[in-house]
This record gives sequence, structure tokens and C-alpha cells, in this order.
Amino acid sequence: MKYIIFFFVYAIGNIINLQIIGTLTLTDLLIFILFIIQLIRGKVYKTICSERAFQYITKLYITLFFIQFFTEILVNNEINNMLKGLAVTVFSFIKIPILWSIIIKEKNNILWLFLFTCIVNFLAIDNEDAVTAADVMSGESFSFFKFKIAPLIGEALVILTLIRKRSYDFILFIIAGIFCIVLGARSTGLMIFLTGATAFFFINNKKIEKKVLIKWSIIGSIVCYGLFVVYVNAVLSGDIIGGNSSFQIRNARNPYNPLYVLLSGRTESPASIAAIADSPIIGWGAWAEDPNLKYHIIQMQFQDEKLDPSWGEVNIIPAHSVVLQTGVNNGIFAMIVIFMIIYFFIKKGAISLNKNNPYLYLVLYCIFQLIWNGLFSPLNHFRASFPIYFICCFYSYKFMRYQLKKQKEKKLQKQ
Repeated sequence: MKYIIFFFVYAIGNIINLQIIGTLTLTDLLIFILFIIQLIRGKVYKTICSERAFQYITKLYITLFFIQFFTEILVNNEINNMLKGLAVTVFSFIKIPILWSIIIKEKNNILWLFLFTCIVNFLAIDNEDAVTAADVMSGESFSFFKFKIAPLIGEALVILTLIRKRSYDFILFIIAGIFCIVLGARSTGLMIFLTGATAFFFINNKKIEKKVLIKWSIIGSIVCYGLFVVYVNAVLSGDIIGGNSSFQIRNARNPYNPLYVLLSGRTESPASIAAIADSPIIGWGAWAEDPNLKYHIIQMQFQDEKLDPSWGEVNIIPAHSVVLQTGVNNGIFAMIVIFMIIYFFIKKGAISLNKNNPYLYLVLYCIFQLIWNGLFSPLNHFRASFPIYFICCFYSYKFMRYQLKKQKEKKLQKQ
């Protein structure tokens, strides 16, 4: 019962923001207090030392912290921005030993974590956000669907697979993923779709042979492009009038070329790369100002738009990627370290992929979240959601290693 209460409070705290060192959540504050208590009692040290993997990760986090600290000093960044940048790393790290020490107590704790998160996020939807199905289908409620409903669909499906396992669950993920993509939540829909599609191969022991891959890639490409053309026509004809996707389509040089549409939606990436190239070793500092709006201009060039003079008020170097923003803030060495941290947990999760793994859908969902958000989401994801994905991937890895060990012991006993 105490673990259920913990995860309920954890979920509630995540939606309560506090203006401390930028914006932290009540959960961040509670985890910090719990971390200090367990640190004094020696439990944090015990948890880290219990796993060689955690010792390695701790070294990476410490390295990242000191790289950030010294580069912030070298660029003479404002103290408030400096603390905000360091806080992301600190609060990301302290969640790992705390969550791990609780998750391993009972096998259902991961379920409680996702269940309460999903329930709280659903209940947190304001009445003012409520929309009709017609609004969603027309694209007028794009933001509501993309940021409120689509993530809940993904979480709900993961919860479903944790409660009971069915051989056809992958179908639900594939259908839900396509549904979300069509309604404009492309990134979330893609991750849901890939979770189901990848699970299909593992569950059915499908070997991805070259001929099969080429065949289904061609078929899938034709079908997807056909659906894309239908969507573009609906946008251009005015049937779908809202949403970021429709805005990008209407302003793309060639709206029927998916590459133009994708590029127009990820213009922060070339701007971030340009900023890193200009200051590769020490970066610009956390949330540093864009000098003469140079990188905003680069961003606008990829959108075929002119710089809006009013943007002079919003002059932070554009970056919409955990990895790239780390490079912009603190240079390529910090970027390499944060990449190593993310890659480590993705690799552990990938090792555990097996049709007999009851956490198959969970770990696939977490892996795709880490990949996509690591490349295309703001740095705060490293503090907020990544520790949960890290722990889930590592838990799945440890679970499958334990199962393999039990199987070997049974074979030895029979012999």
C-alpha cells in the first residue's frame, strides 16, 4: 500500500509546478528531500554500489555536471540560467536511485507508476480544454489532441499490456498509432505505431530478412504516401484547418514532398547545429541569448519566412532537442556524455527484447520515447520523463537476465 501511495503522490506532484530555479515540480522537490534523507542514511550509496551499471551511470552524470559547471563559468553565463542548466542534470540523476530502490520492491510498481500518471494526467484536463469530436477531426483542437489525448492513448495501451498480455496487442498499437498520426500527433503516433510494429516481429519470431524488408518497405511506403496525399488534399481544400501539421503543409515549398514538410517542422535542428559549430568546445551557456538573432534567422530560412521583429523579445538560441541543446549550452563534450547516458539505457532495454518478456511493449515504448525525445524534444525531458524510461529499460533488462539465470539453473538440476 505504501508504494501505491508513493506513486500516486509522485504523479500528482508532476502536475504541480513550482517557481524554483526556473520551473520545477512538486515531485522534483519531494524526490530531492527523499534523496537527501536516503543519502544521509547511506541507502543511496548502497543502491548505486549494488549495480555496476549504476556506478558507470553515476560517473557519467558527475562528468556531465562538471563539464556543464566549468563551461558555464567560462562563458560567464547568468547565475540563474546556469543553475537552471545544472538543475536539469541534478534532478535527472537523483530520481534514478530513488525510483529504482522503490520499483524493485514489488513487480507491480511499474504498473502503479504508469497507471497513476495516466489517471492524473486525464483528470488534470481542464473543462475549458474539452472539445467535440468534430473539432478534433477538423484539426481545430490540434494542440489539445497532440499534447493531452495522444500521450494518454500511448500510456493507456502500455498499462493494458502490463495488466494482461494478449498476442494481438500489437494490433491495438498499430491502429492507435495510425489514428494519432492522421489527426496530427505525428511524433506520438509514430512512437505508438513503431511499438506495435516492432512487437509484432518479436512475438511472431519474424526474422527481418532483406527480401521481406524490401517488400514491406515498398508496400508500406506506397500506403503511407497515399494516406499522406489524402491528408494534404484535405488541408489544402480547407477540410482540416488547424494544427501545426496543416500550417507546415500550407507553407511548404512542395506540400506533397514529405521531406519538405518534415524539415519545416524541425528547423531548430539546423539552427542548433550551426550554434554548436560556432562554439563547439564550451557552448553558449544554458538558455543563452541568440547574438543578433543569428540562429533565429537560420531557422526562418528553412521555413521560407522572414524574421518577425517581435521575436526580439524571445531571443534564446533555438534548440528543441535534448542532445543538441546540451551541445548548444555546454559544447560537444557535454553532448557526447548525455548521448552516452541515453544510449546506455536504450542498449539495456534492447537487450531485453523478447517475446517472453512481459514488459516487451513497455520497454519498446520507452526506447522509442528516448530516441525521439532525445533528438527532437526540449532539454527538460531529461529531468522530467527520461529517468522513468531509464528505470523501465533497466528493470526489463534485469528481469530477463534473472529469467535466463533461472532457466540455466533448471537445466543444471535436470542434468
